[in-house]
Amino acid sequence: MTISKILSAVSRQTNIPEEFILSHSRRAIYAYPRFLVCWFGYHKANLTLEEIAEFLGRDHTSIIHGRDRIDVLLQHKEKVVADVSAVTLALKEPVVRKLRSYTPSRPYPSNMDEVVATAVELFQLSGMSERKLTIRAGVNRSFMYGLKLGYSPCVGNLEAALNVLGYKLAIVPIESDQEAAA
Repeated sequence: MTISKILSAVSRQTNIPEEFILSHSRRAIYAYPRFLVCWFGYHKANLTLEEIAEFLGRDHTSIIHGRDRIDVLLQHKEKVVADVSAVTLALKEPVVRKLRSYTPSRPYPSNMDEVVATAVELFQLSGMSERKLTIRAGVNRSFMYGLKLGYSPCVGNLEAALNVLGYKLAIVPIESDQEAAA
């Protein structure tokens, strides 16, 4: 996630052109989206205050103020919560689109090895770093290492990691030959 992508997503959500967000105007209509860019740059893109300040043409203390202002507004204003959610979704959209068009090489995995291979394909297609995936899923980093080596993972860990990407791991009974014939 880059700061320019964040700026574009915030601009689309707030209907304020990028050049006005980047301007030196202190009007609230332009400052609010600028604060959102500061907040997303710091919390979601893990950029330093100086990197954000350089991009926005501001001092690092202005970035601190904008970031902290959004933190406060998130506690009290539903519109800010809605804007943050919408921008977050907009920033995730390309990955979601890529995963929705995913056609697994194994349409219906029938054993754990095929399930693991399909999961590894999804993780790679998502473009999400292993670190971020394991943190969001709440699993140990050795989980990903084991997957790469082909070890069968704990089903709960695999399910948590797939949920982060918007997939569910479903275990369904296989019909017996007698039930299928009936």
